Amino acid sequence: MRILRVLLALLAAVLLGSLAFGAEPTFPPGSRIGLAPPDGMVPASAFQGFEDRARGAMLMLSES
Repeated sequence: MRILRVLLALLAAVLLGSLAFGAEPTFPPGSRIGLAPPDGMVPASAFQGFEDRARGAMLMLSES
């Protein structure tokens, strides 16, 4: 029974530890705001943010 508790504790530690490592943030040129953009989005060249030209989508960032 004690071995089972130890194994469950180790499993929980591994699973919770892996959640702490997220994607690295990407900082668009000229911006202090960084985030992990959705799949397919890349830093935009014409504005501060990210764009996906194939889907016609953009994510604009604003700092105040």
